[in-house]
Amino acid sequence: MENLRKSEVKSGFEEMIEPMIEPMIEPMAKKKSDKNAPKNFELALKELEEIVHKMEKEDLPLEEALVHFEAGIKLSTHCQQLLKAAEQKIEIVQNSLENVAKK
Repeated sequence: MENLRKSEVKSGFEEMIEPMIEPMIEPMAKKKSDKNAPKNFELALKELEEIVHKMEKEDLPLEEALVHFEAGIKLSTHCQQLLKAAEQKIEIVQNSLENVAKK
């Protein structure tokens, strides 16, 4: 392994792990997510913060508050799913690196 260049190890590692990661990550990120939810975690979190701010600062009628509350719950769930998928990807990479280091 010492004879390999860094780029060869990286691309070999990526080739090895990519097929294992993608089937697990994609369904989790899409599972139960709102079709209108942002795909990007940062955008979803920003939208969630805006909803929370609006609900805290404005005197909203009950129906409007419920609409914002529901949207906030959906965004929160979406963010949690994205974080869970990222955690699993990190775990897979760490385990793979440990296995490579053992060889």
